[in-house]
Amino acid sequence: MLASLLLFAAAPHGDALVRVQTPTASDAATVHELGLDVWTEVPQGPWLDVRVKQGQWAQLDVTGLDYEVRVPDLGPQVEAERLRLAGPVAHGGEPDPDAFFGDFADLAQIHARIDELAALHPDIATVIETGESLEGRRLPALRVTRAPEGSPTILLDAGQHAREWIGISSATCVADRLVRRADEPEVAPLLAAMQFVIFPVVNPDGYVHSWEVDRLWRKNRRPPDGVDLNRNFPVVFGGPGASDNPMAGNYHGEAAFSEPESAAVRDLAEDLDPLLAVVDVHSYGQLVLYPWGFTLDPAPADDALSTAAQTLSQGLGAAYGTPYEPIPGAGLYPASGNLMDWAYGDLGAYSYVLEMRPASDVEFPLGFVLPPEDIIPVCDELYDGLLALSEQLADTDPPGAGDDGGAWESTSSSGGSTETGQTTIEPPQGTSSSGGIEGTGAGTTSGSTTAAPRGSEGSSTEAQGADSETSADSGCGCTSSAGGTYWALLGLLLFARRTPRRRAVA
Repeated sequence: MLASLLLFAAAPHGDALVRVQTPTASDAATVHELGLDVWTEVPQGPWLDVRVKQGQWAQLDVTGLDYEVRVPDLGPQVEAERLRLAGPVAHGGEPDPDAFFGDFADLAQIHARIDELAALHPDIATVIETGESLEGRRLPALRVTRAPEGSPTILLDAGQHAREWIGISSATCVADRLVRRADEPEVAPLLAAMQFVIFPVVNPDGYVHSWEVDRLWRKNRRPPDGVDLNRNFPVVFGGPGASDNPMAGNYHGEAAFSEPESAAVRDLAEDLDPLLAVVDVHSYGQLVLYPWGFTLDPAPADDALSTAAQTLSQGLGAAYGTPYEPIPGAGLYPASGNLMDWAYGDLGAYSYVLEMRPASDVEFPLGFVLPPEDIIPVCDELYDGLLALSEQLADTDPPGAGDDGGAWESTSSSGGSTETGQTTIEPPQGTSSSGGIEGTGAGTTSGSTTAAPRGSEGSSTEAQGADSETSADSGCGCTSSAGGTYWALLGLLLFARRTPRRRAVA
């Protein structure tokens, strides 16, 4: 208790970044179940970086897990960024278009830039208005192409998570380059063969909130505490890695597509026919993730998905040698109801999540608060990666849906246990229990049962369609209760777990 009080005294902002040791999958699930703000974890890694706010230290202590304080006070870095952006910021135009990316741009500036690009080259660039956010803000995307109608399309989106500014800036920068470099040899043939649609800010309400109120805000602005848009899609909705606790960072919402922002992505993607690929840009960790996100079982099109992921990884690293590791999404952590799995599982597109700079274990630990000097290099990486992927896929067909990830049925199983909407999933045989997480044999249920996925074999098209319905049961026929179970868990942990060892790091 004294150590916590001293930490608060040293952290007037009230937030700290803490590395929690999670040597087993059960330990990792315990941290998620607490509703703490998990920033990142390494593939097969034995730890989680967690943002701890005032009032949450007792919850962390009660788990008995060892942890070390990486950043005692996140406030000064966040405040320094705020003061810098409050001063003169160079968002220029001609003759140096890249001057706009000299620092991070707010929502109004990004939307204005998208409109300017369409006006600059109306022959190849068109603004698509996909709808409005929960708070009534625009949701514009930019289509860039010289290809005839009906040509295959690659959709690049960013900003599902509001605080991931580097993803938003790099997606906007890619749109800028596709328009301005349309006649260059590496771009012109691609624009003649396919369409590119860039949706740079999927979560505008959250992005504005991250600028004006809470720099580290993640979700949209659905009361009382937001919905994680990247858990609001129907494939295995409500399964492992998605919480039914509205206060949790990965709260999935009341039903698949319950949020206007995720519904806008759905409507846009379904209109882009044929949809060849979806690239969902996030930060951080320097990873290329491909389906599945909810289980380590290989997807039916695993060979094609993983081969293209390797190409994307090589393209991302070409300019600066930055390593981007391609892995199945669940190899990082389980995440059900995400855009990547839906775009592949239901729409049949090549589908990827990019975790941009920085790496998860670097000296500079503020992964969401990057210096402006990183904006152009990360844009270079994303641009090169997108072109490399496009060149490989240009003469191919989408892998095809044919599989929605398997419906999740309530069964009696010893494969895992669920509390407060999170699933404890034991790793597969031959895999270290400190990271890789297997979805088979575990899911989100209430009571003592767990949920197991049906294999894709034998599943009918009709069943797959049912799994895609926009209801609370979409993709997962299970629910869980977060109330009394949560406090019962804390009580049991208080008596059963060891006393944590806390270390501060400089």
